[in-house]
Amino acid sequence: TCAVTPTGAVACWGDGASGQLGPQSDGSARPVIVPGVSGIRKVSAGQHSSCGISADALWCWGASRYGEIGAGSRENLAQPHRVAIS
Repeated sequence: TCAVTPTGAVACWGDGASGQLGPQSDGSARPVIVPGVSGIRKVSAGQHSSCGISADALWCWGASRYGEIGAGSRENLAQPHRVAIS
């Protein structure tokens, strides 16, 4: 589960085994701020990955077994990755 804070940060909680809570947590019952993203307007949390959108960028992190975070690889990324959009 993730939410946008009033300051545009992202806080996530729950299972983080695939990196979907960010690099500092593999699971938390309390919200954890995801480092590396700011100015987020909306966030979406899937079962194993999360994405947030700011005014000028899309950021995703977590599982990428099927390339779902747009990093160009199938490796899980706990650190948010800026997705190239053309």
